[in-house]
Amino acid sequence: MGIKNKYSVTLRLAGLNVKINALYPQFLKFCRGYETDNGEIDIEITTRQKDIRYERKKSKEFFPDKKFPAYYLEYNSIYRKFSSEAIKYNCFVFHSSAIMRGGEAYVFSAVSGTGKSTHAAIWRKLFGDEVTMINDDKPLIRKVEGRYLIYGTPWNGKHNLSTNISAPIKAICFLGQAPENEIRPITDISERMARVYAQSFRPKDKAALSGLIKLTTELANSVPVYFMNCNMSDDAAYLSYNTMSTGVIPTVSF
Repeated sequence: MGIKNKYSVTLRLAGLNVKINALYPQFLKFCRGYETDNGEIDIEITTRQKDIRYERKKSKEFFPDKKFPAYYLEYNSIYRKFSSEAIKYNCFVFHSSAIMRGGEAYVFSAVSGTGKSTHAAIWRKLFGDEVTMINDDKPLIRKVEGRYLIYGTPWNGKHNLSTNISAPIKAICFLGQAPENEIRPITDISERMARVYAQSFRPKDKAALSGLIKLTTELANSVPVYFMNCNMSDDAAYLSYNTMSTGVIPTVSF
């Protein structure tokens, strides 16, 4: 007989009440700060041992030399299950670092290892209490009454940086590495759509995947999207903020 689900908690994620029936007690600590006891349940998720086995198999594809504890694999399983269900509510996971300044969210995305967390850290250093880290790895984006909001989640990367808040998206910037800093708007809609879709969690369910394509396409057409080649200097953060906040593209590199 396998381990039974003993640990239940209801979370408030992107404005949704999500009941989690977990196998391991570590999840209760992991999700601290996102609990709620108000309102009806929108989504209910129960993990099984087969889900843990699936996550272990997936982790071997990317980290063949590592063996993750079962409770850590459960974190991933729960988010995977939630992500598929969330599409029904116009909500999806976007791999990025999201920062709030002046009540608006500035979102940085890139393939892992490019430096989006480092760039976000420079923002925090330069702007101090004027900025709040929404999430440093796996925030949620949800379409609410015609506009796109980004939300903090407990799934917040290796630095554990997140806040249980939301903000409307001011702009999205995809990052690349280069000796000099240069930013441009992505004017080609195909490129915008491809970049947004590539950094979104893609569910296996066909209906959910179709919903994701619709949402990411709408997002790519709804908010300004930029690409910035940059180094890890203060100038890079000033350049991204000044451009994303005003929409004015500088005529020189930094």
